[in-house]
Amino acid sequence: MIKTIKDAVFHAQQDPYALAKIINGLCHTPENIGADIALADKAVVNGTALATVKATLPTKQLFNTAMGLPVEATITWGADTTPTYAPAVAGTYALTGTLSGLPAILTNTGNKVVTVDLVVAEA
Repeated sequence: MIKTIKDAVFHAQQDPYALAKIINGLCHTPENIGADIALADKAVVNGTALATVKATLPTKQLFNTAMGLPVEATITWGADTTPTYAPAVAGTYALTGTLSGLPAILTNTGNKVVTVDLVVAEA
């Protein structure tokens, strides 16, 4: 149990989320993800299968909360893109991923997602 400033500083040195946990414990209100997270466009060689492209995308993403706290979440990429991915057709295809593995200081009640545009080059 944290009773003094000295205790809080000690815990913050041991756990980067300690201060947020302390604040969260006092406020009892976890911070919510405020917006979707857009990753930089991903250039794709014409003819590359979607499964191959997805294997090169991150499975974890670090982002800052509205309070400025760094948070890492796990990304699970969706099955297909919008429009439907066509590996031999040049164009931009939006792929969406869901977030999971959020720390207790953060919620995702708005079901915010991670998006990346796959840009398939001309043949």
